[in-house]
Formats: sequence, C-alpha cells, structure tokens
Amino acid sequence: MNVSQCTLRIAVTALLTFGAMSAVASAVLLTPIEAQAQDKGSEAITVQIRTIYATTDAKGVDPKLSDLKGKLVGAFETYGTFKELASHQTTLNTGGSYEFSIPGGNRLVVSHKGPEGKDAKTNTQLIKLGLGVTDKFKSDVRVSRGTTLFQAGLPHGSGILILAITVR
Repeated sequence: MNVSQCTLRIAVTALLTFGAMSAVASAVLLTPIEAQAQDKGSEAITVQIRTIYATTDAKGVDPKLSDLKGKLVGAFETYGTFKELASHQTTLNTGGSYEFSIPGGNRLVVSHKGPEGKDAKTNTQLIKLGLGVTDKFKSDVRVSRGTTLFQAGLPHGSGILILAITVR
C-alpha cells in the first residue's frame, strides 16, 4: 500500500466514522493514464460520472465496476456491495457545466473551471472542477486527466452513494 492509498483510506475511514453518513468525502485517486495525462491546457475535457450504491450487505462488486473494483474495495472497506446505478459521460469546454439527477431527489452539477497549475510531482496540467449536489455541498477540486475522484457519503437506502468522477 502506497502513501496515497494510506491517506485515502484514513480520510474515508475517518469521515465515515466521525462524519456520519451525511458528510461528504472527497478523495482523488492518482492513477494517471499516461497517454491522456499530457499537458492539455484549457482544451475540452471528457468527464464520466458513475453513481454507485454501496452497502454493508453481503459482498460483491457490479461487473460494470470491474475497472474500479480494487479502488472501491480498498477505499471503502466498510462496505461489501457496490452497484452501479447510473453512468453519464459528457464533454465540457472551459466554463461549461453538466447537471443531472442522482438518487434522493438531488442534482449533481460538474463544472470545468479551466487549468489550475501543474502537479509538482508529475508535471501534468491540473484541471479545476466545480462539484455541487443540490444544497448538500459545493466544492472545487483539482485533478489531472486520467484520474478518478470519489465523492462519497450521501445516504441512500441502507448505504451510501459514491460518485466516481473520471476526467479524460
């Protein structure tokens, strides 16, 4: 387990333990896809948003989530079942946004706010995204192409919703 995975596990565990289910965790999994992690400046980005339902019931990961299985199980070890409820993909130019419904009567808005410096470790261009769920939370995050961001903690049924946001 590397430092990123340790930090992610601690942050998610602490949030789920101390922040209850209504809190929202934010974690960036730094797994750049080299071909897509090149400096792209303010060009359009493709964003894939997957809505995942996680419960402590049984054990199992939806086959549609096979590419995220290791990350989900590692980051959300308290949960045993992960099911994809929906998947959306859109292309955003700088200044553009995309809004859609998620379970619980909420709406998610993802905005492309443009380039935001470079990652000191990898020297790749960072992109600033704005994320908001109805009146629950609003935040800005910095990601590089090829990374997946998890927003988690919104209660749903007997578990929580996890939003897996991948930027390409």
